[in-house]
Amino acid sequence: MTDSGTKRRGGGPLTPDVRISKALSYTLRHGAEKEGLKLRSDGYANVSELLAMNKFKSLGLTFPELKRLVAENDKQRYKLIPLSSIDDSDDTLSANVEGGEEDAAKYLIRANQGHSITISSEALELELLVPGSADFPQQIIHGTFYAFYPLIVASGGLKRMGRTHIHLSPLAAYREFNSRADPSGSAPNESDHRRPARGGKNKQQEALSGMRRDAEVVFIIDARRAAEHGGCKFWRSANGVILTEGNADGVLGMDYVERVEDRRGLGVLWEGGKVVKELPVGLKNRMPPRGKEFVVRGSRGGGNAGKGKKPKGKGELEKEEVRIDAGDV
Repeated sequence: MTDSGTKRRGGGPLTPDVRISKALSYTLRHGAEKEGLKLRSDGYANVSELLAMNKFKSLGLTFPELKRLVAENDKQRYKLIPLSSIDDSDDTLSANVEGGEEDAAKYLIRANQGHSITISSEALELELLVPGSADFPQQIIHGTFYAFYPLIVASGGLKRMGRTHIHLSPLAAYREFNSRADPSGSAPNESDHRRPARGGKNKQQEALSGMRRDAEVVFIIDARRAAEHGGCKFWRSANGVILTEGNADGVLGMDYVERVEDRRGLGVLWEGGKVVKELPVGLKNRMPPRGKEFVVRGSRGGGNAGKGKKPKGKGELEKEEVRIDAGDV
């Protein structure tokens, strides 16, 4: 796993803001220990220590720029708070970086979700959602890609694997998101299977916390049944993502998936435990977004490609695929 690239999926260069955001995501979600950044048990890092890291120095990140990026992030992935606003009696981070920016040492930052670093749901201060309460979402969705959809079904459901949580969104928020993307309310043309755009002038309106913008299919899940009968607890993060650790095995099983829908006009693909409509061959063989292709192909794009390592077996591919798909939002 790497922290950032230099090109966007369309092949053009990443903007400085996107490069910094990718680097922040990797450090705060996955790489802090490896990179030598100390995290509290609740996932917070001292901002002055983060800014002192060579990777962020090389990106030219300053405290004012960090504050702007956190405030403007389309999915509100990060939380920035004054050190004085929390109780440090039993979990402190010293601000001992010489030459740091004066105010940065008085602030903490963390990722709101998406960690592979072990942090409990309680430590992340997530809101526990109680079945039957007014704010419990009856139906939730998980977005993924054509290449991954059959593997998830075959493996028995969504899995958090190396991540702390499976990421989801309320179905109502997803429907609203789609209506904003297409105010006419008309369904996409069935022959148009271009990926939904990730760019745009108003990213606040185009982002849906808990789902990638370019997701090609969605799993629609009965959250109440999964909670009451499937051993799943559901939480809401500060930026509105619905999270679950799954059952005791880290799985949100297919028993609680009502249906799987295509986002580009093919309609329902899977429902009631069986395939309703087969994907066209061209979509079955479609490569996932750049950075994920090695998971399906094993010998192209990333991962072990070109490094002389033995390709993964089928079972290993399914496990690796679900792990990456479940958390990359």
